[in-house]
Amino acid sequence: MNGECMKIGYTGDLVLQGVESFETSIFDDLCTYLSIEDIKLVVNLESAFIIPSSMSKIKNKVCLGAEKKTDIFLNKLNPFLANISNNHINDYGTAGVNYTKSVLSDIGIPFFGAGKYDGKENIHIDSSGIINISFTLRSSDQTGGILFADKNIDGPYDLDLDQVRQVSREYPLSTIIVSVHWGNEDFAIPDPDNVKIAHEIIDAGATLVIGHHPHIIQPIENYNGKWIFYSLGNFFFPPIDFEYNGKIIHKKPALHQRQGLLPIFNYDSSSNELSLYKIIKISIADDYKVVCSSLDKKILIKNKFYYKLSKPLFFIKEKKRVTSYYLFRIKDEVKRCILFLKK
Repeated sequence: MNGECMKIGYTGDLVLQGVESFETSIFDDLCTYLSIEDIKLVVNLESAFIIPSSMSKIKNKVCLGAEKKTDIFLNKLNPFLANISNNHINDYGTAGVNYTKSVLSDIGIPFFGAGKYDGKENIHIDSSGIINISFTLRSSDQTGGILFADKNIDGPYDLDLDQVRQVSREYPLSTIIVSVHWGNEDFAIPDPDNVKIAHEIIDAGATLVIGHHPHIIQPIENYNGKWIFYSLGNFFFPPIDFEYNGKIIHKKPALHQRQGLLPIFNYDSSSNELSLYKIIKISIADDYKVVCSSLDKKILIKNKFYYKLSKPLFFIKEKKRVTSYYLFRIKDEVKRCILFLKK
């Protein structure tokens, strides 16, 4: 470690599918701010890079994939690091995972988060003294389909508290930051299970927990002096077209899906101290230009009583979501059977 101070920021979900109609200037204001403040950016890249003519999706759900030409948006952001641990990185199989890595390597962006099942490619150790580890939980893909890396496919890795403990023992003078892809989409209330898991991650040796996937901003918590961001919301999620059961569906992001957090931290490697510097709110204007504004952390902090009282509200919403989801799947399967019988 070089004994220097640095600022590091973490983005919410970044999807590059469908950005071809935009100019890279949508990020101008943000990039100016990042440059002035000298902030190293860690992006959460949720869409794999794919070659449409030679790759096919392997999952019967919404699949995300962007062509290589969209890498100009990453070049514009000039990230310090890309996290590719999520429920979409292997939508197009191992080929999509490998091509994503190839594209990132070609443009000089280090990455971590997905790979061989026995490779543990979910860790990035930087010379500054910061160690990034990422996990993806089953709650981020409740279809029951392909998700984790195994002998047959590359992908993200499930929660491994022993890995966090081991890294903490091996690198006692480093700061461990754990990013987790988890939770239920569009829920403003954190999953009580995730609250428990976040505490366990901190207890295992992490200094900071960053949550992704719900596509909505969730509260933050200071647990034993360590910060937990349950969901940063979206960083940039454009309108997309996707194929589902032979139909092309156009999805436009809702208002809450056009907002996110960009927490920025000061890291002093000489003292191995990480402190919250400020929180930037990311908003996507009607013309899809990224707008930045400062946000007081007090607005996001909830006390322990909030987490106790929010449990029944979460489970009520979850019951409704599960009921709605399975009714949709049943209706969908019935339609498919009728079409099959007609043939």
